[in-house]
Amino acid sequence: MTIERRYILIVAATLASVILLSFTIQRGKISYFSPYTLQFQGQSEYTVLGGSIPIWRTSLEDYDSKILRYLRESEYIMPVNPKHNRWEIGESNAWTRDGGFDRHYLLGRNNSSVIEWSKADPERARIYWSEGFKCVRSEDRVEVYIGEEILQQGWKAKSIPELLEKIATIRKEIEFEHQWKINESKKPKSPSAEQPPAS
Repeated sequence: MTIERRYILIVAATLASVILLSFTIQRGKISYFSPYTLQFQGQSEYTVLGGSIPIWRTSLEDYDSKILRYLRESEYIMPVNPKHNRWEIGESNAWTRDGGFDRHYLLGRNNSSVIEWSKADPERARIYWSEGFKCVRSEDRVEVYIGEEILQQGWKAKSIPELLEKIATIRKEIEFEHQWKINESKKPKSPSAEQPPAS
């Protein structure tokens, strides 16, 4: 076998390997959570090209959640039927598609800790859950973001005054950032240095 022929075979084998690996089928999971109905559902997804192209998804099925069971049993938060339900996407095969991995602010890794924290002080827990869900059930995206942050951070408060202070701080910081972005967007853009001045 000549060197040229051997080189062509090596290149062809390398390209074939790359193509084969690119089209290897991967299995992932996508989950959906409704803050209104408190439903938690999901489905398996099969993809190619590193999870960027879905080729098939299974039917939706209900997922079990310890923290959602606790919320219903404690009656801190009850399901409601809104005019327009909103499903938030959780786990996915790709960071850049469908919202990224484990986006759920409620259904994360600290379920047991949040439940124990809630049981330790029911009045503090009632404020935490009611304030958080009042915001995440809003149709205003800023309010939703505030609610997500309350549910992510609020359960670490050791007392009711500390919780109320944390909630107020979260709201102030997010509203300030939102207003700053609005103000920045209204500012006239400076002309490019290469652009000649208007005559």
